[in-house]
Amino acid sequence: MGTPAAVKAIGHYAEWTCDEIAECVNGITNETYAELWNLIEADPNAPVRMYWNNLTEAAQTNITESIKAAEAKIALWDNNQKAVRGFPGK
Repeated sequence: MGTPAAVKAIGHYAEWTCDEIAECVNGITNETYAELWNLIEADPNAPVRMYWNNLTEAAQTNITESIKAAEAKIALWDNNQKAVRGFPGK
């Protein structure tokens, strides 16, 4: 069995722990936060990819969408900084 597409979609964040996703990613709902913290009890240092299939579809979607939004903000900020400094866009 391969890695679920949704885990691939979150890229390097799949290596973050459940704690890091719960605490550091903006947009995580209270429900997803609770699910992530319930998984932490099993192994606090395990990456979220290890428990991906234990999360509800709603939590998986929330994590994926929150990460996509964060990445979009980072890309926008990066492009704005390049423009301010006179570097070409992409």
